[in-house]
Formats: sequence, structure tokens, C-alpha cells
Amino acid sequence: MIINKAPFLYWYRTKCFIENKRIQEIDYHNRIAYIIKDAPSLLQDFIKIDINNEETIIDFVNNYGFLTHEFAGDKVKIGTLSSKGFKSTYSESVDSFKERVAEFKMLLILHKVYTSDEPVSVLLNPNNAISWHYRILSELRQRTRGYLDIKTENSVIKSIAIKEQDYFEGMEYSTSIIHSEKDLKSVASDILTRIINEGIKDICPMLKLNNEFNEINSTWKTRSLLEILYLKYYETISNGEELRRCANEKCNKEKYFPVRIDKVKRYCCNECAFQGMQNDAYREIRNPNSNKYSPAKAKFQEVYGKLYYLDSYNRIDREIFKKWSKKARKKLKDINNDTIKQSGFIEWLGVLEEAHKQAKEGKITYKKLEEIITILTRELEVEYNGKYQEKK
Repeated sequence: MIINKAPFLYWYRTKCFIENKRIQEIDYHNRIAYIIKDAPSLLQDFIKIDINNEETIIDFVNNYGFLTHEFAGDKVKIGTLSSKGFKSTYSESVDSFKERVAEFKMLLILHKVYTSDEPVSVLLNPNNAISWHYRILSELRQRTRGYLDIKTENSVIKSIAIKEQDYFEGMEYSTSIIHSEKDLKSVASDILTRIINEGIKDICPMLKLNNEFNEINSTWKTRSLLEILYLKYYETISNGEELRRCANEKCNKEKYFPVRIDKVKRYCCNECAFQGMQNDAYREIRNPNSNKYSPAKAKFQEVYGKLYYLDSYNRIDREIFKKWSKKARKKLKDINNDTIKQSGFIEWLGVLEEAHKQAKEGKITYKKLEEIITILTRELEVEYNGKYQEKK
């Protein structure tokens, strides 16, 4: 027997639009059948939906179909007549869909609260400053009201404080932060497990015969895309994993990715890791309170990025760009902590930045920009004395 952990379900992608607060299927003829097990990033794609951007909802339904099981059963919502007899298009409530997305986003945060050593800081993390699912937020506040004061604004948690000592006079349990955080983790895990258990309660294992290879496969019997989403989250927790948001702010891929809880992994791929570490370094060299603060290096990276973009699209000659980059990096290394020379270097970069701006606005040609880059590259041999000098 072959054990197949992936749930097996035939479902339909379909084209849709949003009207009168309903996600409406355009035409049942647009349905394309697929097997859910062939959609490995389903859960990540659902969680990254922006509930304030209805285009992301349309994109999801176009790629995966509607959430509920009535869709597969062709339940009549809006009828259309065809030569093949009566068929129906399907629709779902936009508010109901958004509520499900909000619920799964909250499951992510509750899971992180449970696994974190600093659960309160997880709730206050700016990255989690999204509108909480009203039912989950209400229960969290209700069940922690004995020791935590959770203040919210428009369903966003703004502050969390341990209640004052005199509030607990005569009560049996400790009011220490450690005890309170343990209680918070317990409440979070209880809400998390209950919601997931409710979502998977109608899913059951089943045997399926593969006639082509004369094999019996073990899989899960599910009725809807929504059940699959709950099951995938169940499997994530069962595998000792969690879904993390990619730390690269400019990530345009998964956004969320599965990783083992005990692993210190911040990025979804090598490309994002490279970009993210560059962004971290860039923030440090621009921060006056950092020991890596370097306005000259920050300015160089800013100008370098603009020229790199032009080089990537063949707007400027690559050899000219590479020669400038090599010389500029060497000069940057030479001036290091010399504040006066750094000031001159920043001014030198400013000349190039202005030329780039003029080329972008069409005031000069990119050929002229190349000439300016070449001239400025030669001028790097000039010694700086705090003021930009023309080479004589």
C-alpha cells in the first residue's frame, strides 16, 4: 500500500468578478478541473490575500476556485440556460470570504504566540497590526482579562499591560509576567487547536484504488477547498513547522513559507536572503545610533542602485558602469572614517545623482550620462579636502 499524505480532491478553478458584495462566477464553462494535491502553495497563497484589496481575492478564486463544497455540487445560485440543459453559476459572500482569510491570519499569530518565548511581543509586533478576526480577538480578551489589559483600536491590538498588583489582592495565582505569559500561551494554543479541530472534524481517511498501477493508496476524504486549508494547517503544526512571513519587505514570491519551529530562518529563498541582508545593512549604515553608521556608504548604495537598474535594462554601457563601481568602492574603502573626505565623496556622488535625474526626465540622453559617469570615474583620483574639486 502507498501512503499518500496529500489530500485528494477534484476541484475547479474558475473566472470570477465581484459585484454587490458577492464573488460571482462569470460562466460555468470557464471551470477547469484540477487535483488539490497539485497545489503545494495553496495555504500560503490564501493567507497572503489582502482583505482590503479585492483584486487579490479574485486572483485566488481564478487560481483555486471557491471555498465551499456547494461549488463542486453546482448548487443553483444564478441560473443560466444552455443547449445542454440547466446549469448554474456560483457565488460566495465577499464578507464571508474575508472573514475566513482573517481567521487564518489570526491562526498564524496564535501559533506564533504559542511557540514564542515572548508571546506578548508577538501580539504587539507591527507586522501583526492587522484587523483581528472579531470572534478570536473577543475571546482572547475575555479569557485573559484576569491578568492582562488588552487595548484595541478598530480591531487592532495597540497595547498589552499586566494589570496592577492591587487588582489581584486576595486572588490565589501569581501576577508575575512569567506566569501571565504562560497563561497567554495556553489560551492562544487552546483557541488555535479548537478552531482547527472544528475545521477538520468532517475529514476522514480513505483508501483509493489506482487502476493504472493496480495499487491501493491511502489519502484523506475532503469535501471542499476550505476543509483542505484547515487540513494543511493541521499538517503544518503536526510536522513541527510554522508559516513565517518572509523578512524581505520587497518579497514578491511566497510571502509566507513553511519552516521548522526550531530553525532560525527568515527568508523564503536565497534571492530574498541576499536582498534582505542588504536592506538590513543599508538601514544600519543610515542609522546615526548604529556603530556601522556611514552616510557615504549609504549614499553610494543609493546611487549604485539607480545605475544598476539602468545597466540591467541596457540603458548604459556595462563596462562603463563596472569601472565606475570598482573605482567608487575602492575610494569608499580608502576614505573609511575620514569625515571630511566622506563629505567630498557624498558631494561627488550628488553630481552623478543629478545627472541620473536629468537622464530619467529626458533632459539629457543616456549617452550623455555615460560620458558624465566616465568623467567622474577619472576624477576619483582627485584628493578630497572637504569640498568637491574639479580635476585641472
